Amino acid sequence: MDEQMMQPDADAGGQEQAFSIDPGQIEQGIKEQMKPEEVKNLDRVLDEGNKLLFGKDTHYQLMDGLKDSQDIPGDLGNGAFTLLMMLYKGGGYTMPPELMMPTGAILLSRACAFLSQSGMIPVTDDDYEEAMHVYTVKLHSTLDPSFKQRMDQSLGQQPQTGGILDQGVQP
Repeated sequence: MDEQMMQPDADAGGQEQAFSIDPGQIEQGIKEQMKPEEVKNLDRVLDEGNKLLFGKDTHYQLMDGLKDSQDIPGDLGNGAFTLLMMLYKGGGYTMPPELMMPTGAILLSRACAFLSQSGMIPVTDDDYEEAMHVYTVKLHSTLDPSFKQRMDQSLGQQPQTGGILDQGVQP
């Protein structure tokens, strides 16, 4: 990976100013670790995700929800999860669970790059990292109810019952 791409733009106070992550590099790195059939399936899911993210009927609906956000990373992570669930249940096909994490990482990076480049919302590399954390926790909690229980126990909270997929409820 180009070292310059890894370095955030910083002002004199050390605050990040721009989104420097390249969605194409994220996608390429993920695909290099996959089998050809998995890449084909990922491309199909990413095409559907792009239609939702950047299609004329849904783009502004998704992006406008972020304009007044007080928690950009949280809203981006939750939005990525919601988008993935829309793809999962509305795509007319079965999305293999192993594609959920890479699909979210790529689509979230594309959304962050768009928001940053368009100037709609200032998004930083740290925002992407925090949004991926939110997305990952929500996804694992949905797919693996014991993950949620372990998280709750580590935080000293009462465990709750199974996740969406284990309860037979479609996300």
